[in-house]
Amino acid sequence: MNVINADIYEMLGPHKLHLRQEAIDIDALGPTEVVGRTIVSVISPGTEIAAYTGAPPLRPMNVYPRVNGYCNVAEVVAVGQNVTDIQAGDRISTHQSHRSAFKCDQSAVNAVLEPNDDPIEQATLYLWHLGYYPLLRAKAVAGTNVAVIGLGTLGLTAVAAACVAGCNVIALSHRTEAQEMACKFGAKATFGLTHVEDVKNWAKAEFEPTGVDLVISTSNNWHDWKVALEIARNGGTISVVGFPGRGLPLPDFNPLDSQYIYDKELSIIGCGTPPSCNVSARDVRFTRLRNYKYIGKLIRERRLPALDIVNDTVDWKELDALYQRMANREPNLLTAALQWQ
Repeated sequence: MNVINADIYEMLGPHKLHLRQEAIDIDALGPTEVVGRTIVSVISPGTEIAAYTGAPPLRPMNVYPRVNGYCNVAEVVAVGQNVTDIQAGDRISTHQSHRSAFKCDQSAVNAVLEPNDDPIEQATLYLWHLGYYPLLRAKAVAGTNVAVIGLGTLGLTAVAAACVAGCNVIALSHRTEAQEMACKFGAKATFGLTHVEDVKNWAKAEFEPTGVDLVISTSNNWHDWKVALEIARNGGTISVVGFPGRGLPLPDFNPLDSQYIYDKELSIIGCGTPPSCNVSARDVRFTRLRNYKYIGKLIRERRLPALDIVNDTVDWKELDALYQRMANREPNLLTAALQWQ
């Protein structure tokens, strides 16, 4: 029997990371299935650290046991008889969790990498998509005035993606080092999250006659949500990437106050899941796979600074220690890669 033994990380509860084994029988491969050995996987800090620390779930569900992670680059070991676009030896991007090997349907493959691609760079693909997708949802075009609130990994990918799209970008964070990184990624100005009047005055001077057209909110904090409501122009848009109020008590203000929603006529757009349908561009132009192909090209061309958000690369056996470092908010640690081979 042709078997690969896979090591799979699983969360059994808060701070309870468990390693289990699973046998993958290559001889029992389905006609459209693919088997891969992971080369590298990258942490998605918001989702994974929330699960690691026991933050409330985003929707009603049994939280544990669960696997963590969805930024994986692997080498293909075998393919089913009906798989034509992928072959053994290819390197592929998928949403597989932190595991040494896996079996999945070919439809779960996000992209086939090019021979000279850096696997760590391409493993950040989805993190960059999370920064790019809010622009799509808001129909932002070159010249749009954008404010990004929260400069963790996704906030910084949003800054860079908006700059590449030709938007005028400012960024807000209480962390000085994050503000410096946002400037490196192209932001025209940065502000602290308690300096709302400074933002308004700057926007009045530099973004006239419109103001802030689009706010991309990547924060969970109610205070930061109020900042988003206040700095968006009349008729502006807020693209919501974060989860306002997650794990927090009720706010001391109305987060849908009429002065913002009725008087300013703000549009609030959730940025959850892009269309995954496999249809022609005429029917749906921006689908998950087309988006990934475009972002992979931007990474390949160094137009998105993929390696600048990966501040460490460690052996895969150090995942628990890496989670602890991130949960403790180690300075200058945006995200990190696990090396599996």
